[in-house]
Amino acid sequence: MPFLKIGGGYVIFNEQGAGYFNLGVGIEYWLGEKKKTGIIPESLYKNTGETNGIKHFQHMLGVSFILGKDTDSDGDGIIDKVDKCPEVPGLLEFEGCPDQDGDGIPDLDDECPEIPGIIDFNGCPDTDQDGVQDNEDNCTEIAGPIDNEGCLRITAKEISRLQEIGQVIYFETNQDVLTKESTDSLDEVFSILIQYPSISFGIVGHTDSIGKVANNQLLSEQRAAAVLRYLVEKEISSSK
Repeated sequence: MPFLKIGGGYVIFNEQGAGYFNLGVGIEYWLGEKKKTGIIPESLYKNTGETNGIKHFQHMLGVSFILGKDTDSDGDGIIDKVDKCPEVPGLLEFEGCPDQDGDGIPDLDDECPEIPGIIDFNGCPDTDQDGVQDNEDNCTEIAGPIDNEGCLRITAKEISRLQEIGQVIYFETNQDVLTKESTDSLDEVFSILIQYPSISFGIVGHTDSIGKVANNQLLSEQRAAAVLRYLVEKEISSSK
């Protein structure tokens, strides 16, 4: 663990004294599994404004020992002195910090600590690998462009095809029961809609002009509901 020292002192040599400003850097290397023995190299730059003082570097190498019983508050086998997360059990490779999701990124640095992710997104996942992390991606299962929040853009050709199909959805006479040809067409609609989970679509029902207006209105609503029900059963969200 690196450290920085700033301080002052006064040195007397051959009855000559001088005050010094000290600036130093060093690093602690703690050895062994229990980290009870440390090697500490450090360097000090000693500067003085007095004429009888000599500016110079001082280099030192020390050895430290931790005596007595170790304190390990979280019981993870890493003593508190060198444990970056002393109150939460962790791993030696992460200096005592946990990695709940096992993605190799310690929780301390992981923005999604409970879901395995990647380093590029600070531990958050990108399920569809489109360059948009899941917590910012509106379409996590389908790869899409970054500038559209990870979702595909529906093409003009597909919009035109949906409009065409919408004109040929038929029902049994005076009923809200779809014909076989219509369910085949709705299967094609499903295959298009499922690619665009962030886009909403409307369903409008119609009848012919035969019969009473009130009855036709009710039948239109029932037929629109039948189309919605068919698509929802195929796992299209009703909110679309």
